[in-house]
Amino acid sequence: MRESQRRLLLRPGTEYAFQAEWIAGRGKLLWLGMVMGALGGGAFIVSSVLNLLTGDDFRIVSLTGLLIVAAGKGAFHLAFLGRPERFWRAFARPQSSWISRGIFILSTFSVLAAAYLAASWLGASAGLVTGLQWAATLVAVFLVIYDGFLLRDAKAIAFWQAPILPVLFASAALLAGVGVSFLLIPHFMEVRESTMRTIKLIDRVILIGLIVLVAAYLWTMRAAESAARRSVLELLRGQVSGMFLVTCLIAIVVPGVIAVYGMFSHVPMHLLTVAGLAEISGEFAIKFIALRAGVYTPLIPQSAQAGGHALSALQLPKLMANPRPLTRA
Repeated sequence: MRESQRRLLLRPGTEYAFQAEWIAGRGKLLWLGMVMGALGGGAFIVSSVLNLLTGDDFRIVSLTGLLIVAAGKGAFHLAFLGRPERFWRAFARPQSSWISRGIFILSTFSVLAAAYLAASWLGASAGLVTGLQWAATLVAVFLVIYDGFLLRDAKAIAFWQAPILPVLFASAALLAGVGVSFLLIPHFMEVRESTMRTIKLIDRVILIGLIVLVAAYLWTMRAAESAARRSVLELLRGQVSGMFLVTCLIAIVVPGVIAVYGMFSHVPMHLLTVAGLAEISGEFAIKFIALRAGVYTPLIPQSAQAGGHALSALQLPKLMANPRPLTRA
């Protein structure tokens, strides 16, 4: 296919167009808020699972996850909304708004996670501490899958409509959570060798799962409607293919090479730090590339354009009821 045929044409309403409002201008605040929620929630889930499997104390990872969510996601979402009163108005509509549900999940997680950490450090009963820990962990699960449901609610972007999108985002968040652990362990924790083996095993399992999910997602979208196929084409061979390649390198290749090396030899702490930084950076990159590749379906069907059918005054308002395509970011 020639470049002139493959590139996205940006005539509003009649051709495919990259969405821009999620990644340009104030939209970058929404992207960063999504990343902070996934990163902090993933770290908290990983800390709870490691505590359950090894019995070691991973509260420093839990605290880091809480701070990332409360300070990071909360601040970026508040900045995106612009004024504090908008935050409270958004909070009041969980039955109809995914933004409102996200704020509710954020607030509930922050309260439960803070209560768990306070109870554990103040010497509360084991039953209370464990109950609060797993209640917060359950809400953290909703936190890491939330972004996928938020994007799926944008019906005008076909590339975001795959049912496995929340699971893919959750896998990337958990991998980033392991990355947070890799960064904190050398400086703030003393863990047994058996615990490190468990962490590395979890890292490999999540990494393999992420690779499978990315491949399945692209395959599913390639077989979907034309706008979703165009997004896949742009990722693999088009305008954002270089960005996609860098994302795969950061999020998958670098951690994967270190993980394979760790199967046959001892991994020094500086390599674990590199893996941790790559996995955290991968969360930023995966979210950005998913947003960047979103393509609006033309408001005016191509079949109608090809047939030369004019739109009547009655038809046009119905078409314009859908979100208007945006030019490339």
